[in-house]
Amino acid sequence: MPRINMNNAINSTIGKIDSRYDLSYGDVLELMEDNDKYNIVNNSFRFGYIQGMKAAKAEMKKRRVETNG
Repeated sequence: MPRINMNNAINSTIGKIDSRYDLSYGDVLELMEDNDKYNIVNNSFRFGYIQGMKAAKAEMKKRRVETNG
């Protein structure tokens, strides 16, 4: 499978992420409290993963409700 262009993938999500799962300005400030650039990037990825899991669970719950009436 070809590797995804990171910048294109990121830019394609602008305006499409539900605000409940997006990175807020406050989140950015909190992440930036760590002065180690590696930790900032790593923690940002982890935060995104957690938000993605939260969105996936919400979608699964929504589908169960729709299916079960």
